[in-house]
Amino acid sequence: MWLREGLQSFRIPVYQGTRRDGLILLSLAVASYVLIGFRFIQANAAPREDQLDYLNKAAEIRGMGGLAELTRQLWKGSYEKDKVDAGNRHPLYTALLSLRADFTTAKWFSFFLGFVTLGIVWWITVRRSGWIIGGVAAVLLATNSVFQQSASIVACEMLLVALTVLAWFTIDRIRNVVQPSDATSAEPPLTAESRGQGGEPRQSCFGYQSAWVGGWLGLAYLTK
Repeated sequence: MWLREGLQSFRIPVYQGTRRDGLILLSLAVASYVLIGFRFIQANAAPREDQLDYLNKAAEIRGMGGLAELTRQLWKGSYEKDKVDAGNRHPLYTALLSLRADFTTAKWFSFFLGFVTLGIVWWITVRRSGWIIGGVAAVLLATNSVFQQSASIVACEMLLVALTVLAWFTIDRIRNVVQPSDATSAEPPLTAESRGQGGEPRQSCFGYQSAWVGGWLGLAYLTK
């Protein structure tokens, strides 16, 4: 999306590409993500520092009763109330880890979150900007060393990235509903058929999309 808009600022026509182009680039992105990711995961042989802290916190949550007890304490406001370092570990990621708090599973969980994030970026970018831009964006993300490192360690960053991406694209969708983009946009313009009574969009109303943004950002806050 940013690549398409950047090219348009120079008045360079953007080739949308074909489904075959997009799938070839997607295959390259997936292969790159898997091969590079396996190397990063193998290099991360033992939990250290923050990784160990996350695992210890997850084991603590599991020991005190798991997700049910954590939810009860969060609702009552008693979770880590008397601890000096309360708030240093937001509960969502460690709660998910507590389902199986071992080092190998936690690493592959980060890998899975990275793969899901890659798929979300590819899918939404293809819908907005075409097969070529979506495929190139996926390849660039899959081969990014920082992204790969985050997807191979026990840390909340990859979950945070996934939720932030969802929030960002939902906000962008709201922007296109409130202020429809020009004719070069891949998003179809709002028509009378796509509006309900009173001129409000039937499917993508502002309030509905804003609620999703609030949900993504709320989960992101619970992550870090």
